[in-house]
Amino acid sequence: MNASSNNMEVRKANKNRAFRYICQKERVSKPEIAAALGISVPTVLQLVNSLEEENLVLEVGECDSKGGRKAKAVGPNWGAAYAIGLDITKNHIGLIYTDLSKQVLEHIRIYKSFTDTEEYYKEVTDTLKDFIQEYHIPEDKIIGVGISIPGIVDGNQNRIERSHVLNIYDVPCERFGKHIPYPTILINDANAAGRTEIDSDRVKNNIVYLSLSNSVGGSVIMGDIYSGNNWRTGEFGHMIVAEEEGTCYCGKKGCFDVCCSALRLAELADGKLEEFFEGLEQQNEAYQNAWEKYLSYLATMVGNLHMIFDCDVILGGYVGSFMGPYIREFQERIARDNIFGNTGTYVKSCKYQLEAAALGAALFFIEKYMKEI
Repeated sequence: MNASSNNMEVRKANKNRAFRYICQKERVSKPEIAAALGISVPTVLQLVNSLEEENLVLEVGECDSKGGRKAKAVGPNWGAAYAIGLDITKNHIGLIYTDLSKQVLEHIRIYKSFTDTEEYYKEVTDTLKDFIQEYHIPEDKIIGVGISIPGIVDGNQNRIERSHVLNIYDVPCERFGKHIPYPTILINDANAAGRTEIDSDRVKNNIVYLSLSNSVGGSVIMGDIYSGNNWRTGEFGHMIVAEEEGTCYCGKKGCFDVCCSALRLAELADGKLEEFFEGLEQQNEAYQNAWEKYLSYLATMVGNLHMIFDCDVILGGYVGSFMGPYIREFQERIARDNIFGNTGTYVKSCKYQLEAAALGAALFFIEKYMKEI
């Protein structure tokens, strides 16, 4: 029994490795899979046949010849499963859908003020159903809806412990998913957004994700999301940076949230962050002064996070999505205070600028599905 059980576990593990390798390469021959994974060709043939029977991989023509007969190529069937990500904010609803490619296939964002009412949750579900119909997402292949929330989420009980932004406390997932005809899960928005960076070629297993939106938060990913003992890891917004900057909504003075909320910049441009950065490019002096002060606080926090965690720091959220043109200059600023070397390349701008939290929430179901292959 033990030997049989072990053989089944090994076969399942190899099947999963083969499938992930096919997804990574997108077009590959069976001998290539065998060589890359150190598995015999006959075993790979069995594994790929099983994946084809389950409609997870498809023949996609022939590989380039290196002399002799061309080998048949296989590729992933990205459309074997779909997941939807739903991002709930104070004033908006964001929606994306993805498949096994883990890419955003379509996305929308609509204005909708949050209210903890039955009417609101029904309207969210109606918006979700309209989204599914508009983009012709096969309903029988939707494996779940991930819901990202700006707040502390207890992953064991799938409930919101508290959300200052939404002004709700001790809310179960069932309240959000009551009318949604698919499995649902709640996930902290910064953790969800951070999850999108794991599959990026730019990072390894460990990152700190800093979410610079209207409220400031983050996530710590050590191979997977590290949640701490009480699901409160990554509350970087409430680390004290500069007491003279005023009182945070939490009651403390000088929190990082006060210093580096996206609102701090947007309020200079009638609440429109994109217009702030447009003015910054046009050498608006008031914007330049505000940006310099913002970056000084951000540099302090990023340096501290790197000192603690010794890994890449990804700048995400609303401000992070605009950081691309400024990242090299910011790296140089960071490098001056890096006592372990004269480089600041450990800090990067986020890979996903649009609906990262919604995508990360959807990826929970995609990764769960792939683990079971």
